[in-house]
Amino acid sequence: MVNTRPDLSTAVNFLSRFMANPGDNHWQALKRVPRYLKGMLSLGLQFCKSIPLDKQMLSAFADSDYANDVTDRKSLTGYAFFLLERQLFGSQ
Repeated sequence: MVNTRPDLSTAVNFLSRFMANPGDNHWQALKRVPRYLKGMLSLGLQFCKSIPLDKQMLSAFADSDYANDVTDRKSLTGYAFFLLERQLFGSQ
């Protein structure tokens, strides 16, 4: 789901850390994800065929931290690809 819904990658990444022992606050955060999706059903990416191919700009960004997670000192890396200022996919 994260590869097709880059807007969910941060939430899924964060919530997956607590799968072994979730607390009440984690369950509350998890319940917000379907509500968010329900509110976004009518939104989607649209690309216009009228823009010439040579004017379509592809951009990529990446970021990482080094052992910044205070619980286990794991590093995180994220990336995002954009075409015509619309995010195609990303990862965290």
